Amino acid sequence: MPKPSLRSIAHAMGVSPSTVSRALRNSPRISESRKRQVREMLAVYGYPLDPAAGERTDERERSAVAFLIANPQGNLNSDSFFTEVIRGAVRFLNEAGRSLLVDTLAEGEGDLTRQLESLLASQRVSALVVGGIPLPDRCVETLANASVPAVFIGKYTQNPFRFNAVLPDNVEGGRLVGLHLTACGYEEFYYFGGDLHIHTFSDRLNGYQQGLKESGARLPAENVLISPRIDQAAGYRLAKMLLSRLTPGVPGQNPARRAIFAATDWMAAGVLRALAEEGRAVPEEFGVVGYSDLELASHIIPALTTVRVNMDQLGYLAARTAVDLASLTLAGPIQIVQQPVLAIRESSAQSQGTGNVQAGA
Repeated sequence: MPKPSLRSIAHAMGVSPSTVSRALRNSPRISESRKRQVREMLAVYGYPLDPAAGERTDERERSAVAFLIANPQGNLNSDSFFTEVIRGAVRFLNEAGRSLLVDTLAEGEGDLTRQLESLLASQRVSALVVGGIPLPDRCVETLANASVPAVFIGKYTQNPFRFNAVLPDNVEGGRLVGLHLTACGYEEFYYFGGDLHIHTFSDRLNGYQQGLKESGARLPAENVLISPRIDQAAGYRLAKMLLSRLTPGVPGQNPARRAIFAATDWMAAGVLRALAEEGRAVPEEFGVVGYSDLELASHIIPALTTVRVNMDQLGYLAARTAVDLASLTLAGPIQIVQQPVLAIRESSAQSQGTGNVQAGA
Protein backbone atom coordinates (compact mmCIF):
# COMPACT_ATOMS: atom_id res chain seq x y z
CA MET A 1 0.00 0.00 0.00
CA PRO A 2 1.41 3.43 -0.91
CA LYS A 3 2.31 5.77 1.88
CA PRO A 4 -0.21 8.52 2.68
CA SER A 5 0.80 12.01 1.69
CA LEU A 6 2.12 14.50 4.20
CA ARG A 7 -1.06 16.46 3.62
CA SER A 8 -3.27 13.49 4.57
CA ILE A 9 -1.15 12.85 7.66
CA ALA A 10 -1.56 16.49 8.68
CA HIS A 11 -5.32 16.12 8.23
CA ALA A 12 -5.35 12.99 10.38
CA MET A 13 -3.45 14.82 13.12
CA GLY A 14 -5.80 17.79 12.96
CA VAL A 15 -3.07 20.21 11.99
CA SER A 16 -2.27 22.18 8.85
CA PRO A 17 0.20 20.87 6.24
CA SER A 18 2.39 23.91 6.97
CA THR A 19 2.67 22.75 10.60
CA VAL A 20 4.02 19.38 9.44
CA SER A 21 6.42 21.08 7.02
CA ARG A 22 7.71 23.50 9.65
CA ALA A 23 8.07 20.77 12.24
CA LEU A 24 10.29 18.82 9.87
CA ARG A 25 12.41 21.93 9.32
CA ASN A 26 12.72 22.64 13.04
CA SER A 27 10.91 25.96 12.79
CA PRO A 28 10.98 28.03 15.98
CA ARG A 29 7.30 28.74 15.31
CA ILE A 30 6.41 25.12 16.23
CA SER A 31 6.53 23.84 19.81
CA GLU A 32 8.92 21.02 20.71
CA SER A 33 6.02 18.77 21.73
CA ARG A 34 4.32 19.28 18.36
CA LYS A 35 7.58 18.55 16.51
CA ARG A 36 7.89 15.29 18.46
CA GLN A 37 4.28 14.31 17.63
CA VAL A 38 4.84 14.94 13.93
CA ARG A 39 8.03 12.89 13.84
CA GLU A 40 6.42 10.04 15.72
CA MET A 41 3.49 9.98 13.31
CA LEU A 42 5.77 10.00 10.28
CA ALA A 43 7.84 7.19 11.77
CA VAL A 44 4.69 5.08 12.11
CA TYR A 45 4.15 5.41 8.36
CA GLY A 46 7.76 4.64 7.54
CA TYR A 47 8.89 8.07 6.43
CA PRO A 48 12.70 8.37 6.67
CA LEU A 49 13.71 11.18 8.99
CA ASP A 50 16.96 13.10 8.68
CA PRO A 51 18.75 12.81 12.05
CA ALA A 52 20.33 16.21 11.44
CA ALA A 53 17.00 17.88 10.79
CA GLY A 54 16.62 18.96 14.39
CA GLU A 55 19.88 20.90 14.21
CA ARG A 56 19.03 22.85 11.04
CA THR A 57 17.52 26.27 11.01
CA ASP A 58 14.36 26.91 9.03
CA GLU A 59 16.20 28.07 5.91
CA ARG A 60 13.33 27.53 3.50
CA GLU A 61 11.11 29.94 5.41
CA ARG A 62 13.76 32.64 4.98
CA SER A 63 14.57 31.93 1.32
CA ALA A 64 13.82 34.38 -1.46
CA VAL A 65 10.96 34.62 -3.93
CA ALA A 66 12.01 35.23 -7.53
CA PHE A 67 9.93 37.63 -9.62
CA LEU A 68 10.41 36.93 -13.34
CA ILE A 69 9.08 39.43 -15.90
CA ALA A 70 8.85 38.65 -19.61
CA ASN A 71 9.50 41.52 -22.01
CA PRO A 72 8.87 44.57 -19.79
CA GLN A 73 7.92 47.83 -21.52
CA GLY A 74 11.32 49.43 -22.13
CA ASN A 75 13.08 48.20 -19.00
CA LEU A 76 12.15 47.49 -15.40
CA ASN A 77 12.74 51.09 -14.38
CA SER A 78 10.44 52.47 -17.08
CA ASP A 79 7.71 49.80 -16.91
CA SER A 80 5.28 51.58 -14.61
CA PHE A 81 2.90 48.59 -14.48
CA PHE A 82 5.42 46.12 -13.09
CA THR A 83 7.09 48.75 -10.94
CA GLU A 84 3.83 48.96 -8.99
CA VAL A 85 3.35 45.18 -8.99
CA ILE A 86 6.86 44.67 -7.61
CA ARG A 87 6.22 47.29 -4.94
CA GLY A 88 3.23 45.26 -3.73
CA ALA A 89 5.26 42.04 -3.70
CA VAL A 90 8.01 43.72 -1.67
CA ARG A 91 5.43 45.01 0.80
CA PHE A 92 4.26 41.48 1.60
CA LEU A 93 7.71 39.91 1.60
CA ASN A 94 9.01 42.54 4.01
CA GLU A 95 6.17 41.62 6.35
CA ALA A 96 7.05 37.93 5.95
CA GLY A 97 10.79 38.45 6.47
CA ARG A 98 11.69 37.31 2.97
CA SER A 99 13.69 38.82 0.15
CA LEU A 100 12.78 39.33 -3.50
CA LEU A 101 14.92 38.60 -6.55
CA VAL A 102 13.77 40.37 -9.73
CA ASP A 103 14.87 39.33 -13.21
CA THR A 104 13.64 39.61 -16.79
CA LEU A 105 13.03 36.66 -19.09
CA ALA A 106 14.72 36.29 -22.47
CA GLU A 107 12.38 35.75 -25.40
CA GLY A 108 13.98 32.49 -26.58
CA GLU A 109 12.52 29.37 -24.96
CA GLY A 110 15.92 27.69 -24.69
CA ASP A 111 17.32 30.81 -23.07
CA LEU A 112 14.51 30.76 -20.53
CA THR A 113 15.14 27.13 -19.59
CA ARG A 114 18.84 27.81 -19.00
CA GLN A 115 18.03 31.03 -17.15
CA LEU A 116 15.61 29.24 -14.84
CA GLU A 117 17.98 26.36 -14.14
CA SER A 118 20.74 28.82 -13.30
CA LEU A 119 18.46 30.78 -10.98
CA LEU A 120 17.30 27.74 -9.06
CA ALA A 121 20.80 26.32 -8.80
CA SER A 122 22.52 29.49 -7.65
CA GLN A 123 19.96 31.12 -5.38
CA ARG A 124 17.97 30.04 -2.36
CA VAL A 125 14.63 30.47 -4.12
CA SER A 126 11.51 28.98 -2.55
CA ALA A 127 8.90 30.21 -5.06
CA LEU A 128 8.42 32.04 -8.35
CA VAL A 129 6.13 34.89 -9.39
CA VAL A 130 5.86 35.27 -13.17
CA GLY A 131 4.35 38.01 -15.34
CA GLY A 132 4.70 39.81 -18.63
CA ILE A 133 3.80 39.11 -22.26
CA PRO A 134 4.31 37.33 -24.52
CA LEU A 135 5.33 34.10 -22.79
CA PRO A 136 5.31 30.98 -25.02
CA ASP A 137 3.39 27.92 -23.82
CA ARG A 138 6.54 25.84 -23.42
CA CYS A 139 8.04 28.51 -21.20
CA VAL A 140 4.91 28.49 -19.05
CA GLU A 141 5.12 24.70 -18.72
CA THR A 142 8.79 24.92 -17.76
CA LEU A 143 8.02 27.46 -15.08
CA ALA A 144 4.96 25.59 -13.79
CA ASN A 145 6.96 22.37 -13.50
CA ALA A 146 9.92 23.94 -11.71
CA SER A 147 11.13 22.47 -8.44
CA VAL A 148 9.44 25.31 -6.55
CA PRO A 149 5.85 26.61 -6.87
CA ALA A 150 5.09 29.29 -9.46
CA VAL A 151 2.34 31.92 -9.40
CA PHE A 152 1.44 33.67 -12.66
CA ILE A 153 0.07 37.18 -12.94
CA GLY A 154 -2.44 36.76 -15.75
CA LYS A 155 -3.60 33.92 -18.00
CA TYR A 156 -1.25 31.82 -20.08
CA THR A 157 -1.70 28.85 -22.47
CA GLN A 158 -4.97 27.48 -23.83
CA ASN A 159 -5.81 25.99 -20.43
CA PRO A 160 -4.70 28.65 -17.94
CA PHE A 161 -6.76 27.29 -15.06
CA ARG A 162 -4.23 24.50 -14.44
CA PHE A 163 -1.83 27.01 -12.93
CA ASN A 164 -1.58 29.10 -9.79
CA ALA A 165 -2.43 32.67 -10.73
CA VAL A 166 -3.56 36.10 -9.62
CA LEU A 167 -5.81 37.46 -12.38
CA PRO A 168 -7.23 40.87 -13.20
CA ASP A 169 -10.74 40.22 -14.58
CA ASN A 170 -10.05 41.58 -18.05
CA VAL A 171 -13.39 40.41 -19.43
CA GLU A 172 -15.30 42.40 -16.82
CA GLY A 173 -12.99 45.37 -17.34
CA GLY A 174 -13.73 45.40 -21.06
CA ARG A 175 -17.43 45.04 -20.33
CA LEU A 176 -17.38 48.14 -18.11
CA VAL A 177 -15.81 50.09 -20.96
CA GLY A 178 -18.56 49.01 -23.39
CA LEU A 179 -21.31 49.97 -20.95
CA HIS A 180 -19.71 53.33 -20.25
CA LEU A 181 -19.10 54.37 -23.84
CA THR A 182 -22.62 53.50 -24.96
CA ALA A 183 -24.07 55.37 -21.98
CA CYS A 184 -21.98 58.37 -23.05
CA GLY A 185 -23.86 58.41 -26.35
CA TYR A 186 -21.10 57.37 -28.71
CA GLU A 187 -22.31 55.75 -31.93
CA GLU A 188 -19.30 54.07 -33.54
CA PHE A 189 -16.90 51.87 -31.61
CA TYR A 190 -13.31 50.77 -32.13
CA TYR A 191 -10.84 48.53 -30.33
CA PHE A 192 -7.04 48.92 -30.46
CA GLY A 193 -5.10 46.06 -28.90
CA GLY A 194 -2.29 43.52 -29.02
CA ASP A 195 -2.08 39.99 -30.39
CA LEU A 196 -5.45 38.28 -29.76
CA HIS A 197 -3.69 34.97 -29.10
CA ILE A 198 -2.70 36.59 -25.80
CA HIS A 199 -5.48 36.23 -23.20
CA THR A 200 -4.95 39.76 -21.89
CA PHE A 201 -6.07 41.31 -25.16
CA SER A 202 -8.66 38.75 -26.27
CA ASP A 203 -10.37 38.94 -22.85
CA ARG A 204 -10.51 42.74 -22.94
CA LEU A 205 -11.96 42.61 -26.45
CA ASN A 206 -14.52 39.95 -25.52
CA GLY A 207 -15.66 41.95 -22.51
CA TYR A 208 -15.91 45.11 -24.60
CA GLN A 209 -18.10 43.29 -27.13
CA GLN A 210 -20.30 41.99 -24.29
CA GLY A 211 -20.80 45.47 -22.85
CA LEU A 212 -21.67 46.93 -26.25
CA LYS A 213 -24.09 44.09 -26.98
CA GLU A 214 -25.84 44.55 -23.64
CA SER A 215 -26.39 48.19 -24.62
CA GLY A 216 -27.69 47.39 -28.10
CA ALA A 217 -24.48 48.37 -29.90
CA ARG A 218 -21.95 46.33 -31.84
CA LEU A 219 -18.28 46.28 -32.78
CA PRO A 220 -17.77 45.47 -36.48
CA ALA A 221 -14.81 43.20 -37.22
CA GLU A 222 -13.17 45.89 -39.34
CA ASN A 223 -13.15 48.20 -36.29
CA VAL A 224 -10.83 45.86 -34.39
CA LEU A 225 -7.27 47.06 -35.07
CA ILE A 226 -4.39 44.91 -33.84
CA SER A 227 -0.72 45.75 -33.37
CA PRO A 228 2.26 43.57 -32.44
CA ARG A 229 3.28 46.33 -30.03
CA ILE A 230 1.19 47.89 -27.25
CA ASP A 231 3.08 51.13 -26.64
CA GLN A 232 2.37 54.80 -27.40
CA ALA A 233 3.83 54.53 -30.89
CA ALA A 234 1.41 51.70 -31.70
CA GLY A 235 -1.61 53.65 -30.45
CA TYR A 236 -0.51 56.72 -32.42
CA ARG A 237 -0.03 54.68 -35.62
CA LEU A 238 -3.41 52.91 -35.35
CA ALA A 239 -5.22 56.20 -34.67
CA LYS A 240 -3.60 57.84 -37.70
CA MET A 241 -4.61 54.83 -39.80
CA LEU A 242 -8.19 55.08 -38.56
CA LEU A 243 -8.44 58.81 -39.15
CA SER A 244 -7.16 58.44 -42.71
CA ARG A 245 -9.94 56.04 -43.63
CA LEU A 246 -12.87 57.88 -42.05
CA THR A 247 -15.33 59.59 -44.40
CA PRO A 248 -15.19 63.40 -44.08
CA GLY A 249 -18.24 64.94 -42.40
CA VAL A 250 -21.02 66.53 -44.42
CA PRO A 251 -21.27 70.32 -43.97
CA GLY A 252 -24.21 71.23 -41.76
CA GLN A 253 -24.45 67.74 -40.23
CA ASN A 254 -23.02 66.62 -36.94
CA PRO A 255 -20.39 63.90 -37.46
CA ALA A 256 -20.86 60.50 -35.84
CA ARG A 257 -19.50 60.37 -32.30
CA ARG A 258 -16.83 57.70 -32.14
CA ALA A 259 -15.20 55.85 -29.24
CA ILE A 260 -11.85 54.06 -29.09
CA PHE A 261 -11.05 51.49 -26.41
CA ALA A 262 -7.27 51.04 -26.33
CA ALA A 263 -6.19 47.89 -24.52
CA THR A 264 -3.35 49.66 -22.66
CA ASP A 265 -2.87 53.15 -21.25
CA TRP A 266 0.29 53.45 -23.35
CA MET A 267 -1.70 52.89 -26.54
CA ALA A 268 -4.42 55.28 -25.36
CA ALA A 269 -1.83 58.02 -24.82
CA GLY A 270 -0.69 57.57 -28.41
CA VAL A 271 -4.30 57.79 -29.59
CA LEU A 272 -4.82 61.09 -27.76
CA ARG A 273 -1.67 62.51 -29.33
CA ALA A 274 -2.83 61.59 -32.85
CA LEU A 275 -6.29 63.06 -32.26
CA ALA A 276 -4.77 66.30 -30.96
CA GLU A 277 -2.56 66.60 -34.03
CA GLU A 278 -5.60 66.19 -36.28
CA GLY A 279 -7.61 68.75 -34.34
CA ARG A 280 -10.23 66.20 -33.24
CA ALA A 281 -12.21 67.16 -30.13
CA VAL A 282 -12.00 64.81 -27.13
CA PRO A 283 -14.42 63.76 -25.71
CA GLU A 284 -17.00 65.55 -27.88
CA GLU A 285 -16.07 63.92 -31.18
CA PHE A 286 -13.95 61.00 -29.97
CA GLY A 287 -14.09 59.24 -26.63
CA VAL A 288 -10.94 57.39 -25.55
CA VAL A 289 -10.55 54.77 -22.81
CA GLY A 290 -7.38 52.94 -21.76
CA TYR A 291 -6.58 50.07 -19.40
CA SER A 292 -4.56 49.74 -16.15
CA ASP A 293 -4.67 53.31 -14.74
CA LEU A 294 -0.94 53.91 -14.91
CA GLU A 295 0.34 57.15 -13.39
CA LEU A 296 0.40 58.80 -16.82
CA ALA A 297 -3.39 58.35 -17.16
CA SER A 298 -4.26 61.14 -14.74
CA HIS A 299 -1.49 63.49 -15.93
CA ILE A 300 -1.89 63.58 -19.71
CA ILE A 301 -4.23 66.10 -21.33
CA PRO A 302 -7.07 65.34 -21.44
CA ALA A 303 -6.90 63.06 -18.40
CA LEU A 304 -7.57 59.50 -19.48
CA THR A 305 -10.62 57.41 -18.60
CA THR A 306 -9.26 53.95 -17.91
CA VAL A 307 -9.94 50.62 -16.24
CA ARG A 308 -8.15 50.67 -12.91
CA VAL A 309 -6.06 47.63 -12.03
CA ASN A 310 -4.75 47.63 -8.47
CA MET A 311 -1.18 46.73 -9.39
CA ASP A 312 0.18 46.95 -5.85
CA GLN A 313 -2.50 44.50 -4.72
CA LEU A 314 -1.68 42.12 -7.59
CA GLY A 315 1.93 41.96 -6.48
CA TYR A 316 1.01 41.58 -2.82
CA LEU A 317 -1.41 38.71 -3.49
CA ALA A 318 0.95 36.96 -5.91
CA ALA A 319 3.83 37.04 -3.42
CA ARG A 320 1.58 35.92 -0.57
CA THR A 321 0.18 33.04 -2.63
CA ALA A 322 3.68 31.97 -3.67
CA VAL A 323 4.90 31.89 -0.07
CA ASP A 324 1.80 30.03 1.12
CA LEU A 325 2.26 27.41 -1.61
CA ALA A 326 5.94 27.01 -0.74
CA SER A 327 5.13 26.49 2.94
CA LEU A 328 2.22 24.11 2.11
CA THR A 329 -0.31 26.44 3.69
CA LEU A 330 -2.16 26.32 0.36
CA ALA A 331 -2.50 23.54 -2.20
CA GLY A 332 -2.67 24.53 -5.85
CA PRO A 333 -3.82 25.18 -8.37
CA ILE A 334 -5.33 28.30 -6.84
CA GLN A 335 -6.55 31.38 -8.70
CA ILE A 336 -7.42 34.76 -7.25
CA VAL A 337 -9.48 37.09 -9.47
CA GLN A 338 -9.25 40.84 -8.96
CA GLN A 339 -12.29 42.90 -9.92
CA PRO A 340 -11.78 46.05 -12.03
CA VAL A 341 -13.06 49.59 -11.53
CA LEU A 342 -13.58 52.23 -14.23
CA ALA A 343 -11.87 55.54 -13.46
CA ILE A 344 -13.86 58.12 -15.45
CA ARG A 345 -11.93 61.24 -16.47
CA GLU A 346 -11.92 63.86 -19.21
CA SER A 347 -11.26 61.67 -22.27
CA SER A 348 -14.82 60.31 -22.30
CA ALA A 349 -18.13 62.10 -21.74
CA GLN A 350 -19.67 61.70 -18.30
CA SER A 351 -22.58 59.28 -18.09
CA GLN A 352 -25.28 58.03 -15.78
CA GLY A 353 -26.76 54.60 -15.21
CA THR A 354 -23.71 52.56 -16.15
CA GLY A 355 -24.12 49.75 -13.63
CA ASN A 356 -20.90 48.95 -11.81
CA VAL A 357 -18.94 51.71 -13.48
CA GLN A 358 -17.27 53.82 -10.82
CA ALA A 359 -15.83 57.29 -11.28
CA GLY A 360 -12.16 57.70 -10.45
CA ALA A 361 -9.99 60.58 -9.37
